[in-house]
Amino acid sequence: MFSASIIGRLGGTPELRSTSAGKQVCSFTVATDHGWGENKKTTWTKVVLFGKDAENAAAWLSKGGRVAATGDVYLDKWKGNDGSERTTLCMEARSFENLEPRDGARRDEPATRSRSAAATPPDDDIPFSGATGI
Repeated sequence: MFSASIIGRLGGTPELRSTSAGKQVCSFTVATDHGWGENKKTTWTKVVLFGKDAENAAAWLSKGGRVAATGDVYLDKWKGNDGSERTTLCMEARSFENLEPRDGARRDEPATRSRSAAATPPDDDIPFSGATGI
């Protein structure tokens, strides 16, 4: 596993569920594009959040919206029904940022939720002080 940050669009509505122990889990896919013109390709990443971040993601994110996420990335491999090997890029996110404007908010004021951002209030004198490490 390694840590990374991604910025892209949600491929679907986030799915919120609970574990048997009652912990909240939210999963969604994020599409990131790379390349230009005919060589443009899309990479899909399955993102999973836990706890309060999971609840916030399910409440604030919606299909097609822009999102940033930071966490540990790994490849999930399995055999498909036809016997072929399949691979999915996955991220266990530590934080996320909704890059879509909230109702009544300025465009340069994204909705942010993460464990690190919640612990310290932003300082207007320091550039990017309200950022979540992304």
